[in-house]
Amino acid sequence: MKRILLIEDDAALRNELEVLLRNAGYEAISVTDFGDTLRQMKGSGADLILLDINLPGTDGETLLRELRRVSETPVIMLTANALSGARQEYLDMGFVDYLSKPVDGAKLEKLLSELLPKEKLKKPVSAPGTAEAAGTPGSSKILVIDDEETVCELIRSIMAPQYDIITANTGVEGVRAAKENIPDLIMLDVHLTDLNGFEVMQKLKNESSVADIPILLITGDHDAVTEENGFRSGAADFIRKPFVPDILKQRAKRLIDLFHYQQYIEKEVEKQTKRSRRLSRDMMLVLSKTVDTKDHYTDGHSRRVAALCAEMGRRLGKTDKEQILLYEIGLLHDIGKIGIHEDIIHKNTKLSDDEFAEVKAHTVKGYEILKEITDMPMLCEGARWHHERFNGTGYPDGLKGDEIPEAARIACIADCYDAMTSTRTYSVPKRQEDVRAEIESCRGTWFDPAIADVMLTMIDEDKEYRMNENAKGSDVWKEYDRLWEKMRSEDSAAAKTEAQLPDHLLNIPGLDHAVGVKNCGSAEDYVSVLSVFKKTAGPKADEIEGYYKSGDIPAYTIKVHALKSSARIIGAAELSKLAEELEKAGKSNDTAFIDENTDRLLAMYRELDKALGGGAEETLPKIDAKALKEGYQTMYEIAQSMDYELMDEILSNLRGYSFEPEDEERISAIEKLLTELDWEGIISIVKKVLGI
Repeated sequence: MKRILLIEDDAALRNELEVLLRNAGYEAISVTDFGDTLRQMKGSGADLILLDINLPGTDGETLLRELRRVSETPVIMLTANALSGARQEYLDMGFVDYLSKPVDGAKLEKLLSELLPKEKLKKPVSAPGTAEAAGTPGSSKILVIDDEETVCELIRSIMAPQYDIITANTGVEGVRAAKENIPDLIMLDVHLTDLNGFEVMQKLKNESSVADIPILLITGDHDAVTEENGFRSGAADFIRKPFVPDILKQRAKRLIDLFHYQQYIEKEVEKQTKRSRRLSRDMMLVLSKTVDTKDHYTDGHSRRVAALCAEMGRRLGKTDKEQILLYEIGLLHDIGKIGIHEDIIHKNTKLSDDEFAEVKAHTVKGYEILKEITDMPMLCEGARWHHERFNGTGYPDGLKGDEIPEAARIACIADCYDAMTSTRTYSVPKRQEDVRAEIESCRGTWFDPAIADVMLTMIDEDKEYRMNENAKGSDVWKEYDRLWEKMRSEDSAAAKTEAQLPDHLLNIPGLDHAVGVKNCGSAEDYVSVLSVFKKTAGPKADEIEGYYKSGDIPAYTIKVHALKSSARIIGAAELSKLAEELEKAGKSNDTAFIDENTDRLLAMYRELDKALGGGAEETLPKIDAKALKEGYQTMYEIAQSMDYELMDEILSNLRGYSFEPEDEERISAIEKLLTELDWEGIISIVKKVLGI
């Protein structure tokens, strides 16, 4: 059996690695008794060891030196602080390689294949989460653009303990450095040798990748005009030289915190917008299908018109977003036909005046339906005016020329083209040359000449007459796969992930489920890791607070290091970033930064813990004495075999019931001991209950 010894103090990280290794077909042996770690390392019979570099009471490098006295088992370092080019340093320590946390499945697979004996290898490991490794975010970056090197060095000496400082001595260099490094704040001197600060700001604002980064203007000028011009040009704040270090720190921190908060809000809005758009698209498809299936002869008509609209839009130079909107307008252009009786739709003889009036009314009915979608006002334009004619003889409003919205002019010709190339109750598809001649003859009367020319070009290029009633979206719209099908596939995957997650997890602020599922390999494993994170969050927050209050900075640093990694795994990026900054502060003994930010970290940590707890409390059934005794007996047997999964499962089952206070206290204690893998403690509690 392929045995891998895992030495990691963070329960969530252990769980993630155990999932990766178990799914890959390996036996993972977790070590948590760090007082007796060396004995367990020697006695495990492991083929490979994964060792965290930061452990309570010791460190990975020290343990590695001890192990090397008695064993040559390959050891891989686990670290959340891997820097580019650091591999040789780790090799010099004696590690065979390192893995950055959160662990990338593909990299783990590669190392296993390289380091394990060939007879121990499984055929290509299908490890979950094999996408590109998640990067290791550094501390916040500040770009200083000042032609005085003394000022740059002064700012570095003031800010460097907390921030990564990048400097540039000219405006041109500064713009380039901003695009290359994407800082969190730019400190910009007003007077530079090549450009002035206002010109640099204009160049930065014209670059989409850095346009929103806050700019703190620094200058030796003392006139109000400079300050006024700075704010008018887009500066977020202003500070004069010589500046007071504490004031500079406070202003920089305020701007960076605000910038990060704005980014967080934008991500949350984007996430909710995507969910809303996905629901809207699904509803559009359902409605268009509902209309088309009223008449089996026109099934697929709306989707074909949609593809024609989008392709004409593409050829007219429309953006990706505009092409998607034209597709959606095409999908729903006939939505008003929902209200037309089937007898009229299926009639294959001439319609009476009243019947034709009802058919024409579908334009207004569709408009009345779609105008309620206020977030997408152009949808109703295609529905109301796609039967208007360029010369003003159409319906329902007799608009002509540019009075007709462009989207409706596009939908008009797409609708007519599909009617001529599809089987209907009253006609059969026309020959391609006849369709072309019809469009040519109606150019400038029914159809906008410029749009008709686009359609004529499309027909001329369609040598095999693929644009017909059997056409797929990709046969017509050149961007169909990229802009619609791929988008729908991604939406479907997102919807599937959300469907697999409990409802109470879906709207937790600051939790990126896509990142969490990617890191854990599947929605199921993600929920499992979240469960472990939840169980340990309260005690670990208390530990961090305890070490902080007692002034034990080394122990505090180890704990926030572990939080940095576990929060990153579950997709809590902001919590992870703050923990990382506090870890750096701990290593540099920056107690001022620790004092200033620990309460905020604990508040974020405990708020997430609370949010992970679920929705409204339910009234649970009370467990009977016999079932509870059987539960304790089962836990006793499981604890003896040290089976984490079975113990977690029995505890989860028991949590479906309510208990007397003393049993509630016992179950909570057992849950805490399980997160620490303290089997002896669990056995002790259960033996007392059972009277053994």
